[in-house]
Amino acid sequence: MKVGDLVKYGPWPHKELSESPLVGLVVEKDTFLYLEKAFVKWNKPRPQGRHPTWERVDELELVSESR
Repeated sequence: MKVGDLVKYGPWPHKELSESPLVGLVVEKDTFLYLEKAFVKWNKPRPQGRHPTWERVDELELVSESR
């Protein structure tokens, strides 16, 4: 996964979110203490709010790769 990729939530642990039409754009990526995180701008508001958020990469699925 890299900056510019389209992602969605994986089925675990976010079953409801993975079945929704929610798709996000990876804006930034970082690793902290062996934990990869991606800063994602989502196409629709989420329960956590409208703002882009840091998401764990292992909880996301790739929808489309950027060039």
